[in-house]
Amino acid sequence: MFKRNIIVFVAVLVTLVGAGCSSVKVANKFNGQSISQNGVPVANIVSSNYGCYLFSCLPIVAGDPNDSNSWHLFEDTVTVDGAYSVLIKQSGKLGATKTINVRSEEKWYANPYAYGLVWTKEVEVSGDAVR
Repeated sequence: MFKRNIIVFVAVLVTLVGAGCSSVKVANKFNGQSISQNGVPVANIVSSNYGCYLFSCLPIVAGDPNDSNSWHLFEDTVTVDGAYSVLIKQSGKLGATKTINVRSEEKWYANPYAYGLVWTKEVEVSGDAVR
């Protein structure tokens, strides 16, 4: 019993340490392909954010959508709105005048070693920046 509790504790600890991050990825090599009939393609942008939740509802640690090197304790910052805001800001920084083909996705993953106590939430928003 003691060994089992130690394994669960270590699994939860590893999950919490590795959780709570955000990122923005930009791809701007189109190899002569067009992503829009009206406008010059600038980039394809993907904004993502992750966090850990107790019972899939109480935030424990979550990434800061505005700063990929930062995270928040006990705040639900893993939202489509937050990732969308980062996508639009990055599009503007790249000189785009509009962002098209915007898609969003929210996923939940249960930690198999935490017996359904700790869940990971992932939000991803992507779009094409054009001018």
